[in-house]
Amino acid sequence: MGRDARPLLGGPDQPVQDLLIVSRDVTDRVTLQRELETLNATLDSEVQRQTESLRRERQLLIQTNEELENITYAMSHDLLTPVRHLLSFARLARRVPDSDTQKRERYLQIIEDSASNLGRMIEGVLQFSRAGRLDLRPRPVNLNTLMLEVQRDLQAEQPGHAADWQIPDLPTVHADARALRSILKVLCLNALKYSRNETNPTVQISANREPESWRIDVTDNGAGFDPEYSHKLFQLFQRLHHQNEYEGAGTGLAFVRRLVSRHGGQVSAHGEKGVGATFSFTLPDLVIGTD
Repeated sequence: MGRDARPLLGGPDQPVQDLLIVSRDVTDRVTLQRELETLNATLDSEVQRQTESLRRERQLLIQTNEELENITYAMSHDLLTPVRHLLSFARLARRVPDSDTQKRERYLQIIEDSASNLGRMIEGVLQFSRAGRLDLRPRPVNLNTLMLEVQRDLQAEQPGHAADWQIPDLPTVHADARALRSILKVLCLNALKYSRNETNPTVQISANREPESWRIDVTDNGAGFDPEYSHKLFQLFQRLHHQNEYEGAGTGLAFVRRLVSRHGGQVSAHGEKGVGATFSFTLPDLVIGTD
């Protein structure tokens, strides 16, 4: 702060009053005020981010508890079914006379099928468990490029499951590339599987913009399902078609749900018997945290 006082002349060499001039440098105060406003805005943004992260963690904990209950039920019921088949038909095969080779072979085939089914179910549970521990690294992912990779993999693994792929131009989304590839692979494999008996099997991939997220739809024109039971589809070992009709362990959609949830998204399914089905999942524009 500076002070300067000098006479103000009203006439020739005649002072009429004293003039006091006071100046004050407020640059530091303005700078501090701006820094405080910036800090408050940063703190507010961080509080919102942490609140959203805690909300998602809470939702994941609730879902994890439900999944643990499903796994417990599956271990005590679903996984025991093929074990019982193994034991029962092994005993029957042991009692078959040596002369009845046809019956023995039939029993041995049932034992082999049950063992294969049990192996797929256990592998599905392990895959489901690994999905909860996967270190997510969200980044921009071009869905067009990723879908080309998924198609290439499925054509190599499922050469007999040809289909008419309808894929318009897709956006770039924010996700973990490995996890998103696994999600799309499971959903597209299901679409191929359940539409393979159609004259012209079709698989359509589309992306729809929603507030602060993208919704990805995978649609087929296959067997579909009864919409009354759609809520069961994303649970472990819940199947709406018999094993003899469509192979599988009933773990793929539960695996998809877990990976999508870890991205902060949601899953849904819509379908009708004999008309086809659409499986959808959302991906937020920004994935907060990797849990």
